[in-house]
Amino acid sequence: KLFVRGRKLRLTPTGLIFRNYAMRTVGDVRRTDSEFKALKAGSSGRLSIGAIVSAAMLFLPRSIETFRQAHPGVQILVSEGPFDLLVEHLKRREVDLVLGPLDSRALATPFSTALLNRDSIVIVARAGHLIHQSRPAWSKIANYTWILPPHGTLTRATFEQSVLQKKLEPPVPAIETASLLTQQALLQESDHLGLLTRSMAEYYVSLGLVKIVPLALVSNAVP
Repeated sequence: KLFVRGRKLRLTPTGLIFRNYAMRTVGDVRRTDSEFKALKAGSSGRLSIGAIVSAAMLFLPRSIETFRQAHPGVQILVSEGPFDLLVEHLKRREVDLVLGPLDSRALATPFSTALLNRDSIVIVARAGHLIHQSRPAWSKIANYTWILPPHGTLTRATFEQSVLQKKLEPPVPAIETASLLTQQALLQESDHLGLLTRSMAEYYVSLGLVKIVPLALVSNAVP
């Protein structure tokens, strides 16, 4: 029995297994068709990569160039998106690998994982924010409005742990988003504070878009 009929259809445990198998099969069919087309076009293979935006911007370009030098005949497809969605694509075999945070969500999947880089989380504000004109203090963080990633993300957990260790209450965000691009656009148009990985923050600093707020987050080396 695959589903239970009620006010709306509900999959049984067997139905869930069948659905997952069907989704993987559809992914295999799509990949096979794409690979045949690539072979006809002269490619010797195809590599499909899913990446969160920060990984796509900072790490993929050099990696792709290195890979292309060693395997010039392989066609590379890159798709960007939220980490959870990319993992679903991986489960459906629509991508070969995913570049993203090595957090509890990644470790809970059945896939092999590898640590490629360690980073840290920093607080940022737009370059013209008043917070940069004086020495910031943890005791005053409630005076600011925040853009934070959703609960369950490593970045949010690191930030809230840092606040709690200062015996303070974590601020309720004015805006909650997992979108790096949305956060950056909002930071430029407002006096919100936000969180970025240090590598991403330093990239934006080099463009003159943000400055790092010198409040250290505790034990925040993240993969």
